[in-house]
Amino acid sequence: MAFDHYIPASYLGRFSNDADPVRRKRRLWAVDKRENLLKLTTAGELCGVHDFYTLSAKNQDPRRVDSEWSAYENKLNPALDDMIAGKLDALAWLQT
Repeated sequence: MAFDHYIPASYLGRFSNDADPVRRKRRLWAVDKRENLLKLTTAGELCGVHDFYTLSAKNQDPRRVDSEWSAYENKLNPALDDMIAGKLDALAWLQT
């Protein structure tokens, strides 16, 4: 069962003080509403649902949506870095 993020883990990792180059491994504090606890976790464990993007239609790759999103997510962090630096061009804006 895949854990699909509705907010990209690499984006969430940008809000961490960790210096881990893999943003999805960066630690963040989160509230577990079911247990009413504040806990330290990783960006990769937040904001996701099991099989959120899995397709059930016949003759369809069940992970197609996830593979399409991966192309977008690979461009997201460099585009955000460029935007923060004031260097984001129109093409990168439109593609991201």
